Order: sequence, then structure tokens, then C-alpha cells
Amino acid sequence: MAWLLASISELVGHVVRCTSSRQVRLTLEQLATENSRARLLQLRFQPQPVKKGSMSIDDYVLKMRSIVDNLNATGQVISNDDLVLCILGGLGSEYDPVVVNLTSRK
Repeated sequence: MAWLLASISELVGHVVRCTSSRQVRLTLEQLATENSRARLLQLRFQPQPVKKGSMSIDDYVLKMRSIVDNLNATGQVISNDDLVLCILGGLGSEYDPVVVNLTSRK
């Protein structure tokens, strides 16, 4: 138990009242599960508000690809079609002709 407490110094507040290593482990598992759910929700909503803004098109696409890769790593698979739609949705009005052209194709 002492080794566990020493290795998780930033989480001590959550486990300080635990009386066994089993309680520490269960508490940490619960925290990890809660953090995983919160991280998943954060990742899930991240692509929606991302706008290209002043980023280069390359940087913007790489950022979106990175977000989707992180989501895929959590088991939340985002298709390439959905990625393309998210990317197109975040482009500025200067890309409207490209967006219309791409979205009107069969």
C-alpha cells in the first residue's frame, strides 16, 4: 500500500482514507473509468467545433486527423466519410466552392 501511495502522489486525496491496497486499487480503477468516460466525451465533441481559422489547410487536416485517431484508439470508430464532413464543416467561407463541389458529387 505504501508503494501504491508513493507512486500516485497527485491522487493521494482520493485514496488517503483507504485501509487496504485492494481499496486503493478499486478507487483508482473507478477514477480511471470516470476519467476515461470524460476523455471519451471530450474527444467525441472535439471535432465538431474545430474551425480552420488561421491554420494552414495542412495543419487543419492534421489536427482533425489526430482527433479522429485518438477517438479510434478509444474504440469510437469515426469513418473517413465522417472525418471529411467534419473537415468540410470547419472550413471558412473561402472554401465554399470546394465544399459545394465535393458534397454534390455522388
